[in-house]
Amino acid sequence: MRVVFLDFDGVILPVRRGQRRPAPPVPDDYSKPSADAVGGLNAALQFSGASVVVSSTWRIGRSLDELRALLRKWGVRASVIGKTGVDPDDNRGVEVLDWLTDNLPKS
Repeated sequence: MRVVFLDFDGVILPVRRGQRRPAPPVPDDYSKPSADAVGGLNAALQFSGASVVVSSTWRIGRSLDELRALLRKWGVRASVIGKTGVDPDDNRGVEVLDWLTDNLPKS
């Protein structure tokens, strides 16, 4: 299984210097995605055959179906198969490791 853990801010959504993002859940209309970044993401996902797991703070307060709809609206053409949990210490690495531990086949 190939997965890409996708953050939104600074990856497909431009971040302007000094811009402060509102606390989660971030409003859907807070930022508009970069067409070039979405195109690059779509190309990479198509080439690799990877699916998306959302690791962005945009996942907080949104269901998986809501995240899928938001990414579709932004033009991302990928299979979104999950979202990471929320670590109490806000450690993204722990959140990714927990998702992998819970979702990858055991050998």
